Amino acid sequence: MECPKCGHHQENEVKCENCDIYFAKYQKYLDNKASFSYQKTNSKTPKKSSAGKVFLIVMLGLFFLYFYQQSPTDTSKPSVKNQLINPTTPSGLSAQLARSHPPKNTVEQARNATVFIETAWDTLGSGFIINEQCDVVTNRHVVEFNVDKNIQSQQSSKAFYDSYLVNWQGKVDELNALKSQYKQARSKNQKSKAKQLAKRIEQLVAEINTLPETMKSSIVKKVEDQEWDVRYKSLKVSLINGNDYDIYDVHLSEKYDLAFFRLPEQNCPFIESMRYRNIPQATKLYTVGSPSGLRYTITAGVFSGLRKLKGTLMLQTDAPINPGNSGGPLITANGLAIGVNTSKLKNTHGIGFALPMDYVIDELQKVQL
Repeated sequence: MECPKCGHHQENEVKCENCDIYFAKYQKYLDNKASFSYQKTNSKTPKKSSAGKVFLIVMLGLFFLYFYQQSPTDTSKPSVKNQLINPTTPSGLSAQLARSHPPKNTVEQARNATVFIETAWDTLGSGFIINEQCDVVTNRHVVEFNVDKNIQSQQSSKAFYDSYLVNWQGKVDELNALKSQYKQARSKNQKSKAKQLAKRIEQLVAEINTLPETMKSSIVKKVEDQEWDVRYKSLKVSLINGNDYDIYDVHLSEKYDLAFFRLPEQNCPFIESMRYRNIPQATKLYTVGSPSGLRYTITAGVFSGLRKLKGTLMLQTDAPINPGNSGGPLITANGLAIGVNTSKLKNTHGIGFALPMDYVIDELQKVQL
């Protein structure tokens, strides 16, 4: 059999011995991706017929003929019937959101361009639309399955540990009982029995000492299996009006904690960007996100200054950044995005960090969505 991914020839029809993919799961991924591409291709607006074009040209001609026949000295107010439609009237997704959630200020306008993200491995985050083509930016750590991080989350799960803790406690109780019996046998000079007990005690001590490693191996295997299951599943992305999308194609930045994908929509509302050099300290800032699943929460703070973390320049703010805010926009009162909310300093309050939009602008130029 030939591996559909790397071309390796082998007899095993379940898993590739060269690149370690499971054939069934890889085929499911290809099918999902093909289905998404088909939906995207067939979502295009159909071309107008020739008859429709002729009708449109005739109507435009009659309109302009009527318009130019009007007296140039006529200063009366034109009727509503004769007024031109505002060319900036929103359409597509922008129109949907303007109708369902009309923004009352620039911050709410940015809220309409913010998305909520759920992954197949139960992590939550945010993102926001950065252009009319419906491109979305978020944090890489929101959409990337991290084995080490998920191992830690499994270790903190009481349900997963219950069986091991019961096993551990059972062995410890047995060990204590054997030690008591061993002392009694020694005191009664029961050498044969004491010898048997000593041997069993030695075995139990070895089992108890190796149990943590057994637990770790089991956790690693469980997380690795989970990684195979979720690697080819989609992200669940939603907007404030309830629109839901399954996103399969995600571009991960190799240099920064950034990721990009595109919504299968047209004419999206988006948040305009500004470079951090144009913002002074103490400027009022806002975050839009979904901390702890509280969708589309808006918080406020100020621009505290610039910091360099692990070689990357970051914007420091005291606007709250909590789990679920990651990937969301850090915006000014004018509704301009200056950064992508990324992290907060552990064991502190009011110290959060965002990646400047300068990085987003530069990285997007390398991406073909």
